[in-house]
Order: sequence, then structure tokens, then C-alpha cells
Amino acid sequence: MTDTTPPSPNHGPALTVIAQGSGRVVIASDALLSQLDQLGRLAEELRLCAGALLATIELLEPRASIASAVPPAAIEGRRISRAAATTLLAAQTTAERIEAAVRSSLAEYAETEQLASSVAHRLANDLAWGIGAGAHVFGLPFALLLGSGLLVGSALTRQSPSVIGSAVQDYLKRHGRILTSSGSVSVIRELASDADGIGAGFLLVPPQAASLFDSSGVTGVSSSSNAVVAAGRSIGLFEPTSAGVRKTSGFEYGSPPTSLVARSSSFPRPDADPNGEQIRIDRYVEAGKPDRFDVYIAGTVTFDPKTGSEPFDFASDLNGVGGGASASYQAVIEAMKQAGVTPDSPVVLNGYSQGGLLASQVAASGQFNVHGVVTFGAPSAQVHIPASIPVLTVRNAEDLVPATSGYDVNPNAVVVERPVFAGGPVPSDSTVPAHDLGYYQQTAAVVDESTSSTVRGVLDPLNRFGSGAVRVDSTLWLATRTAAVSGGR
Repeated sequence: MTDTTPPSPNHGPALTVIAQGSGRVVIASDALLSQLDQLGRLAEELRLCAGALLATIELLEPRASIASAVPPAAIEGRRISRAAATTLLAAQTTAERIEAAVRSSLAEYAETEQLASSVAHRLANDLAWGIGAGAHVFGLPFALLLGSGLLVGSALTRQSPSVIGSAVQDYLKRHGRILTSSGSVSVIRELASDADGIGAGFLLVPPQAASLFDSSGVTGVSSSSNAVVAAGRSIGLFEPTSAGVRKTSGFEYGSPPTSLVARSSSFPRPDADPNGEQIRIDRYVEAGKPDRFDVYIAGTVTFDPKTGSEPFDFASDLNGVGGGASASYQAVIEAMKQAGVTPDSPVVLNGYSQGGLLASQVAASGQFNVHGVVTFGAPSAQVHIPASIPVLTVRNAEDLVPATSGYDVNPNAVVVERPVFAGGPVPSDSTVPAHDLGYYQQTAAVVDESTSSTVRGVLDPLNRFGSGAVRVDSTLWLATRTAAVSGGR
């Protein structure tokens, strides 16, 4: 995708936060969560003030022997003070009840939305099965009709089919809202989740059995992706290979990142860097402490289904979504080891697009001492990351790339999402502009301004991860495909 930073920052509209709290999913705006945090702090301050006031009254309470000599004004003052303390405690209780009620409402809203989504998913899966069954009966005639239509269109327009395909792409760029909208993202996410339903229908697998496989996790996005890879390999595409890496350069970068914007700006640029490096690793050196590492992993470099020398390709995308160890995954692991990352080294994994998928897979592998995962626009929804690892998932609401991995299976991630083109024009220089890293840098700036404890709870430790380092050593790594894997086509 084009990695172009828009000319001016856009900090609106509001940031939406999806997080797990107390075993319940919460979906709310960051502003609302911040206000609830303030309400909780207000309740605590009211409690402390009431306690301090009651303690003062207790200290000033006269001894019984001189109580008869206490002026009436002092007695009235103590009465008013006790009444004030009672009012403060009542206000504390009210604030706590309001906070609890709103948080409960947010959780119930999330549960209702999840229930509705589950029902819609079952209905969509049934529909997908019907489409697959229809394709079993009408598939060949339909394919012939579609092919004939393409040839007729080519003849009428005197253009080759490839030119017609380019024209379709240009049309989608000019009419950006077709693909670049939250509605389109929802459709893509559902289609990705229902692809196996179409396959089951085409094979005439009984709907009950297909539904059972889907609910048990046997089928789904991962198996669909693996099926595409298997089909492609039968015609010479997506050929498996191993991968190697080499360090191309090293330099002292300066200081560790203290903001999400800094992290989003630290990814290598394979399309712009002279050597096309896809991996960057920063080592933080501090006397008396083990070296810490930030790993930055770039996105997909080529979408050519024909395997070449580039491991950050479409085949690695599909293999990764399918849960397999792709060539790009092997390259990241090798680069980390060569850079000095040991199983005990504290490390934070940062990934954009395919890089976010790889960062999630490395964290899930258990090979390293991962202190955090940060992803931007990553198709990593199907990766189960241990609950002990903090995860910050950043998504632009109109970006369909994360949706291609279906629905999230990692309930412990804090997901922040923001529409970048709400109410405004969609750029026409890219088919999926919301996926551009420049717009993710804008969203990162909005996340940095968050004041909710939900977001700060994961972001602040990331900002402190490199603090105290006296030196930052950065290295860039170029990954390339090597020999074909034994048994591959």
C-alpha cells in the first residue's frame, strides 16, 4: 500500500476503545471512559474529605468534664460539620453508583452487540452454505457466463481483460466509499468468516455438520486461507520456501520512543529504503540491566501470488492468517536472534499490516520475553496471544485489511479504532487509503492524547519501556526467500 503521510493532521472524530474489563467486554468512546475515570477519582476524593472532616471533629470533641462549658456556636459548628461529612459520603455513594451503572450499561451494550453479531453470523453462514450449494449446481454455467461476459465486454470496448481490470480498480479509486467505509469493513469481516460455509455448501456437507465445525473452530478464516494456499500451489502459486536475513546497516538512532506516534514512525520503508529492508531492531543499552529491544516489522511488499525472492508477499499473508509459519515469520525470528535477542531479553514487538500479524505470531510463540505488542492495521484477529502480554491494536475504521482476518479471538487486547474519513472526501490515489501508514500515524497522535485508564494502562508502560537507556543501537535487516522447502511445488 502507498505509505503517504497526509499533509495535515486530523484529530477527529472520537476514538473508540474496545477492551476487556473484569471479564466483560466494554465498547465506548475514549472520552466517556475518561469521564468515568474522573468520576471514580471524584468518589475517592469525597471519601477522603469526609474521613478527614470526621477525624477533625473527633479531635476537637471536648472532654466530658468541660462539655458543659462549650459555647453554643461550637456545638452548632460540630453539628454542621457532621452534616457536611454525611453529605460528602452520600455524594461519594452517588458517584460510585453512577460510575457502576454506566460501566454496567457499557458492558451490557457490548454483550448485546456480541449476541446480535453471533446471530447475524449464524444467519450469514447459512446463507453462505446456500450460495455454495447453488454454486455446486450452477457453478459451471455461471463461470461460463461470467467468462463470456468478460470476453463480450472486452470485444465491445476493444480492451483486453487486464485493461478492464485496471479500469475497475480506477473506478474503485474514484468512488472510494465503495471499499472505504465501516459498512464495507463489516461485510469483508463477515465474508472472511463465512468463506468456509460457501465451501461446505459447494461440497454439500450437511448444514448441521458445517455449523458444528465452524463453532468448534475446525473451520473458519484460518482453514479458508489454507485452502486458498493449497489451491494456488496446485497451479504453481504460493510456493513454500525458507528465508534468510542479513544486516544491511547499523546506527545510533538517538532516544527510545515515548509516544505511539514515535512507534508508528519507526517502521522501515521497503518501498523507499535503498535496500528494501523490512525489519528494524533497536537495542537499548543501560548499565547494570539486560539489553532491551524494540522490533519494528513492515507490511506486505508485493501481492504477486507467484513466489519470488520477496518473503513479505501475499503468500506469507495467507500462510500467516492460516496460522502457519510463513517465510516472513522465519525471517523475523532469524533477525531477532542475530540481533542478540535472547529468550530472556525484554522485547516489544511493533508491526504494521502483515508486520502486525507477524508480531502477534512471534508473541504467541512463547519463544521470547515479550513485554508488549503494538499493531497498526494488522490482519491478526485469529492469533491467540497470552493474556499476560499487553496488546494495543490500532485500527482505522474504514480499513478493510484487518477485517480480512475475521473476528477477534484475543479478548485481552485493547483495541482502539477511529474513522479517518468520516464526513470528508476519500483520497483517490489508493484503492484502500485508510490502510496507508500516514493515516495510522494520525490515529496514533489521537491515541497519544487519550486520558482513559484503559488506554493509558497499556500505552504508558510502552512509553517507559526504553527509559534509562544510555545508548540506542539500531539495525536494519533485509529478508529474502532462499531455497524451496522440501516437498513444496
